[in-house]
Parts: sequence; structure tokens; C-alpha cells
Amino acid sequence: MPDRPWEKIAVDLFKLDKWYLIVVDYYSRYFEIFELERMTEVVVINKLKEMFARLGIPEIVRSDNGPQFSTQFKNFAHSYNFTHTTSSPYFAQSNGLVERAVQTAKQLLKKNNDDIYLALLAYRSTPLESGFSPAELIMSRKLRTNLPQLPSNLNKVIDSSSFVRKEQERKDKQKQNYDTRHKAKDLSLLKIGDPV
Repeated sequence: MPDRPWEKIAVDLFKLDKWYLIVVDYYSRYFEIFELERMTEVVVINKLKEMFARLGIPEIVRSDNGPQFSTQFKNFAHSYNFTHTTSSPYFAQSNGLVERAVQTAKQLLKKNNDDIYLALLAYRSTPLESGFSPAELIMSRKLRTNLPQLPSNLNKVIDSSSFVRKEQERKDKQKQNYDTRHKAKDLSLLKIGDPV
């Protein structure tokens, strides 16, 4: 897990009735979606530049190996000083965070054709298992929504150390459940000369 918001992001393209670009922050699970006029490297790069102007340039951008992330994208990464990493081809799980965000985005788009922006606001304001919403984690504040809330709730500053602790507990529990389901065992210590 990254140490701070917007340090590492994932990007992907998906199609519903139109093509979209999705950008997800690994730390907060905050995501943005952009409708694409065309599926070209230049269009994708310009959408990312627009977003970087608002939220800053991340250190790492992870994508698949699609044609929208090739030569011009490498030049973009160099000029904007971020590292571009790619996920394993034909193995979507290697970039599971963005694949899960794509499913959430598709559900939001299907169910909220009349106002996708309110749906995104609701998603970004909904607390995760840690008790913090994606918006709180990336912006260090609560967002005002169309639901009534006390003004004092909007002034609270989040405690990121509490989030990091809760997130580590969640991951430890996930690992324990996985190990139990798959009967994982600790390996014995190897000594010099042991066959491997």
C-alpha cells in the first residue's frame, strides 16, 4: 500500500455504451471516470494531464499493455516525471483494484444515467471498511453532498495513522482468510545444501 494519497494510481479503459477512462488511487480507492471522444493515446494523455493539473502528478501510474499506453505514453511519463508500470497481459487480477473500480463505475453509469455526478459524489463520500471515505482520504476532508449533515462534520480533519492501521488490519485478515481457505503452511527454514 502506498504511504500517501495519489502516490500510485491505476488507469484502464472500459466500454459501456461509450468508451471511458478510469483513474483509481491505490491509497484511497478514489476514482474518476472520463468519457473518451476517441480511443487514442493523445486523448488518454490529455485526460490525465487535466487530472494531474487538479490533483498533482503521481509517482507511479499502472496500466495494462494496451495501445493507448505505448510510445507516446512513455514519453509523457518521462516528461511528467512518473514511473509507468504495466500489469500482466491476459491476467486482469494483476491489476485487481482498477478492475474492481471498473465494475463499480459500470454499475454507477447504468443506474444513474440522469446524473452520474451525484452518483460519483455519493460513492466518493461513502465510508470504506476503514471508516473513511475515498474523498476524505484523498482530500483530507469530508465532501458536502445533497444529504443533510451538520456543518461541524464538514470541518473534521482525518487521522491518517488510524486509516493506515485499520487498512493493515483488514489486509492481515484477508491474508489469514486466504491462507486458511488454501491451507497455506509456513515453509521450514532452508539450510545450505537442502534440495529445493
